[in-house]
Amino acid sequence: MKYLILLFLQLITCKIINIKPLSVTRYYFSSTSLQSRGLAFFAGGLTSPDYNVYGNVDIFDAVTNSWQTAQLSIPRYFIAATSIDKHNIAFFAGGTTSIFGSFTDRIDIFDANTNKWLIGSLSVARSFLAATSLKELAFFAGGVNLQEVSTIDIYNATSQTWFVANLSIARDSLAATSLEYHGLAFFAGGDGFYGQTFSQVDIFNSKTQQWFIGQLSVNRTYLAATSLPYQGLVFFGGGTLFQYGNIITNVVDIYDANLDIWTTAELSEPRQMLSATSLPGHGLVFFGGGFIYILGYSFINIPIETIDVYNATNKTWQTTKFLREFQTSSATYLEKYSLAFFGGYDKTTMTSPIYVFSNCPAGYFNNTITTETLRCDACGAGSYANVGATQCLICPQGYYCEFAFANPLPSFPGCFAPNPGNFYQCEYICEPGFYCKKGSISQTICPQGYYCDQYKMGAPTSCQSGTYNQNSGSTSQNACQVCPAGTYCNSNHSATNIVPCPAQYYCPIGTTNYMACPGGYYCPFATNNLISCPSGSYCPELSSVPVSCPSGFYCPSLTTSPIGCQAGWQCPVGSVRPLICPKGTYSLSESGDCTQCKSGEFTHGPGSSTCIECPVSRIDFDGWHCMNDAQRLVFAGGWTLSIVSICLSIWKIHRWVRHRRKKLMEYGVIITWRNIFFYKRPKNEVTLIERSFFDDADRMRYLEQMIYDLKNDVEKLKTILR
Repeated sequence: MKYLILLFLQLITCKIINIKPLSVTRYYFSSTSLQSRGLAFFAGGLTSPDYNVYGNVDIFDAVTNSWQTAQLSIPRYFIAATSIDKHNIAFFAGGTTSIFGSFTDRIDIFDANTNKWLIGSLSVARSFLAATSLKELAFFAGGVNLQEVSTIDIYNATSQTWFVANLSIARDSLAATSLEYHGLAFFAGGDGFYGQTFSQVDIFNSKTQQWFIGQLSVNRTYLAATSLPYQGLVFFGGGTLFQYGNIITNVVDIYDANLDIWTTAELSEPRQMLSATSLPGHGLVFFGGGFIYILGYSFINIPIETIDVYNATNKTWQTTKFLREFQTSSATYLEKYSLAFFGGYDKTTMTSPIYVFSNCPAGYFNNTITTETLRCDACGAGSYANVGATQCLICPQGYYCEFAFANPLPSFPGCFAPNPGNFYQCEYICEPGFYCKKGSISQTICPQGYYCDQYKMGAPTSCQSGTYNQNSGSTSQNACQVCPAGTYCNSNHSATNIVPCPAQYYCPIGTTNYMACPGGYYCPFATNNLISCPSGSYCPELSSVPVSCPSGFYCPSLTTSPIGCQAGWQCPVGSVRPLICPKGTYSLSESGDCTQCKSGEFTHGPGSSTCIECPVSRIDFDGWHCMNDAQRLVFAGGWTLSIVSICLSIWKIHRWVRHRRKKLMEYGVIITWRNIFFYKRPKNEVTLIERSFFDDADRMRYLEQMIYDLKNDVEKLKTILR
């Protein structure tokens, strides 16, 4: 039997049905497809047992679910077929024109844009070549014509020009495939002189326009190749290790272009001359049919009925079977329609049916299945169907379904769809004061903190920062009010209410959060600004009220912490500045008030930190003593010169100073609050007196001595002043 099998899958769940035979029973035909047009081609072939060569091209149109037939310009088999889907062109190149080994360079080209067939030529006539495409390029590589060929004919559909490259080793019966998104084309395996097989993989990089070499894990020929372009994976499966022997392999070499690594897997059983294809969108790879040799008086081909399926989603292999033992010739696919085709030969029945692993594509439902066609009717607007559906489903609320929809889509933002069976993208438009998310079945009222001021709003507009809106259903931005002073809005946007500012914080108008009160200020409850800390109080950070300055400290305005009083000064509670201790009193540091000196003690002036003990006579002082009030040092029984007397006699002093300045420089003067003393200043005492100023005990001792020494000069000074 020579026939075509069509796989139509929803993952692996499917059943086989007979849909249509090829126009002529044959095998060794070739196949390709135009994805954008939904066309699959099955061209050429050889019949058995009469070995007639045919040029029939059976074309399946998935759009109309119909078949038509065309003719190649030259009947032949072992053709290399490929297509450039971007330009809607299918190629059928080279091949064998008779069983006696006549080879052709003919290329039949179908242009789906014009629905016409054209003719071209390879640079070298040959058969058993391999073909693939990459973007705007079509490749026809290797083959045999009396001897193996290394030529690669390359067609550029954009420039409509041909050019030639070469394989690293001349060979035929190789396998070719490509990775569109990575810009890579692969030509693997094959055989040469006297059945020698090869492991070379010639790889073309369209991005760099360079070739490089890879290696299969096992030398082999009559292998099959396919790819998953979205996943960046290339597969080379099965084949024979020697062209004229029965050393057949089940190895699958897998190249990952994303990681640039090679790995291996295994088919469920060894085979050669198998076919491979894929459904990239499903992440599925298929290796189907093929045969093995049994040696006896002659080679006997045993067809293989197994299909090995790799699922890239879960990285697992599964197997399924054809209805009968099946030696495949070629395979192709139509991604949009989830169709995978396998064609070949079954000599048991000598018939040529076509089979399908049936499921209608998404958006269609399976109405009837006959032996002639797979009947799939499109779902009408307002309904949808998944892959393999037997009936259409009503589009649910919140969604819309146009003609032949695979899945319902949510209604557009700003719209709502309350009714099932809707086929409008926007059944009803949302009104101002409402909004409608994608897939809404009803309008949603605009919430507090937002406003909806237009028709067809997919989301509400939030109030600006520093404003709030306590009402729902607002249709204007004016509904958003500024947060008043002393309050804050509890969100950066979309605020629904205002909150009084807590103590220790302040809130200017239009704020979204309360702000910490800094040091030197205080912030009572619900305040909108900073209040300066008053004099006599201090305010650390986060103060809600000012704190009175404690005893021993003083606090100017805007103080963050009290300042300690220095010794000799006093600071009562609530002091703004320190007060100096008067004469006859003293204070230590951080004192709240001054302490009176004891009897027998005195101070030299205000601001004293200690009292000084009155001097004890070591010699006759002639009446000097320290009075109880410790406020002055006097000369008892002697002549006292008041300040008033000095003022009345100032003209005499001035006159005397002018005439006796040099003489006066020999004398020093001691002035207290009520008295003035003159004494002779020895030249060597000046430094001692100045030093004693910083030492109270030394000072008193030197004063006592100087008073004693100057006692006899007093009368002389009186005479001078008169």
